[in-house]
Amino acid sequence: MLSSILLLIELYTVMVSTSGGVLNQTAVFFSLIAIVFAVYAIDFVLMGIGLYHIAKRDGIKHAYLAFIPFANIYFIGKIAGRAKVFGKSVKNIGVYTLIFFVAYLALSLTSEILLYGENLKGMFVNNDMGVLPEFYGSFWVDGVLNIAIIIASLCYIVSNVFMLSTFFLYYANKNRVLYLLLSIFIPISTGLLVFISRKSKRFDFSNYMKMQFDKYNGMRSGGGFNNPDQPFIHEEEKSPFSEYEKKEKKSDDIDVFEDYSDKNTPKDDLF
Repeated sequence: MLSSILLLIELYTVMVSTSGGVLNQTAVFFSLIAIVFAVYAIDFVLMGIGLYHIAKRDGIKHAYLAFIPFANIYFIGKIAGRAKVFGKSVKNIGVYTLIFFVAYLALSLTSEILLYGENLKGMFVNNDMGVLPEFYGSFWVDGVLNIAIIIASLCYIVSNVFMLSTFFLYYANKNRVLYLLLSIFIPISTGLLVFISRKSKRFDFSNYMKMQFDKYNGMRSGGGFNNPDQPFIHEEEKSPFSEYEKKEKKSDDIDVFEDYSDKNTPKDDLF
């Protein structure tokens, strides 16, 4: 986030200086920080209201966690429950998502402060941050730290996708795919989507699958999950040409030389 703001200020500075004007970089920096903070604050409040409403209705303890920064990430996972991650059931998906997010945030801020520390100092002191560097000049910062950031971000993205997909599966079933895609590509919309889903009752996905399976098999067998005393009975499939088949019992193979066999020879043999 810090790098994006500084790059935007650098772009504004070039545009203003080209037109012959002077840009107050410090004022622009704090203005952008205030805008970003306001947007994230609105998203945070909307998410908190949505999670708190769901927790109170469904009897989930510690509903106040919905309004605590970082803890609300864990609380989404707690409300969602067990998540399927690559075929395995994960109980505390919110804990893993929170750990990966904190690791990514800490590593990213460390890298940005090391890379743009002098630029920030120059902006606050002289109102001129200068030209932003592309590299720090250290193997540990440019190499190892950036690799660690990539790994942490990928882990956070994967964990967050599975957590949100589970949450929307139970609380926004009809729109779960749309909501998940919006949360992935427009992360700032997640709070609004959780707020919209707050009035939806938890969707019983397991019972839904049982009902669908019973609907598929019940008509043919008369049994199913709703009738455990009568198991599924698979009827023997009939041939599509059964109506044309002969009703009598099939005879043995016909002998083409039957007319010339001994059984057709007359009993009185003159010779």
